[in-house]
Amino acid sequence: MDELRGLGVEVTTYPEYSIHQASPTCSRSGQNRQLSRFFKSYSPNWLQHVFIEFMSIARGLWYSFRLGLWAKQFKSHPPDVIYGRVSYCDWAPWLIGHTLCRPIILEVHSPHYLERTFRGWKQSRILQKYEQLQWKYASLIRVVSKPMVKILEREGITPERISFIPYGVEILPQRVKDPSCHSSNLTIVFVGSFYSWHGVRILLEAVALVKQHIPDLTLELIGDGQTFHGDKQLTRILGLEDIVRFLGWLPRHKMLDHVRFADIAVAPFLHIEPFYFDPVKILDYMSTGVAIIASRLERIAEMLHYGRGGILVPPGNAQVLADNLVILAKNSHLREQLGIAAQEILEEEGYSWESTAQRVKGLCQEAIEHKGPPFSEVDASG
Repeated sequence: MDELRGLGVEVTTYPEYSIHQASPTCSRSGQNRQLSRFFKSYSPNWLQHVFIEFMSIARGLWYSFRLGLWAKQFKSHPPDVIYGRVSYCDWAPWLIGHTLCRPIILEVHSPHYLERTFRGWKQSRILQKYEQLQWKYASLIRVVSKPMVKILEREGITPERISFIPYGVEILPQRVKDPSCHSSNLTIVFVGSFYSWHGVRILLEAVALVKQHIPDLTLELIGDGQTFHGDKQLTRILGLEDIVRFLGWLPRHKMLDHVRFADIAVAPFLHIEPFYFDPVKILDYMSTGVAIIASRLERIAEMLHYGRGGILVPPGNAQVLADNLVILAKNSHLREQLGIAAQEILEEEGYSWESTAQRVKGLCQEAIEHKGPPFSEVDASG
């Protein structure tokens, strides 16, 4: 948002936008996360399904109602374009776009109807149709990963309406090691959601193997989600309570500090099909200059230039992950070289906030040239 405003773009957000992740231990938002974590960990899968469906519909209706009232304030000075991230059961961007007769840009991160299957739920034809309608009635669509381009094209969205604009990150200075500090402690960090395909269980099993060779280590797990309590139980079973720290969600600047001052950052994704996203954690790791070990999945391998910016390992293999953790632990020069290479890749590929903001601004200008109804309706009318 700040980068767009710096380019002279007037931006109004709804609801109010925050750059911070909620802490799990303080504030009302943090308390809600704790309740959500407990519910996801201990309730039956079908009950989670019903609850999330109900809350998503209720939230979508509430946002649409509030946004409908909010749109009336802009009758005299309406925005030039409506930009919204696709959310389950949220028609608010479409509602305000058609109320004000303005073009709509949708930011699509994932196909929700597919994502739900990774959580053990049945695929919903109703949800699939709902998402297809959202995509159809958008003027333009921004995707944040290359695989999503192919998914949308298979759903009948024409290529000229889809733009791949990646996430932006700030490239941070690498940490300066204090030569007077002789601590041999190795710090490994993971950031992300606790879902089965994020591979936290594999990481814990690998760290248990690493501990046999390097007992003086710490594993920091930053995040929350469905498998949080199960992963905590596994930590006790493996005898890792003394070296594993569950930190929950942290404010973004604190999260980046933890990554920056770690020795190794890990993204142990399991194989899922389709692997449709560009993991934000990979970009955050790269921005800090920390050494990375990640699963050898096609899109991750592409992001890391096939090993130049990080070590790639087979997904789901704790032994190979452990072996490479030991290799990096014993080779500080290799860690440093991988971190430098990762930051170079970010600069070469244009992943800076400034570059992303410039592309989003250009996308908005493109949509403004087609004022009025979305492209699909214009085309349909001749």
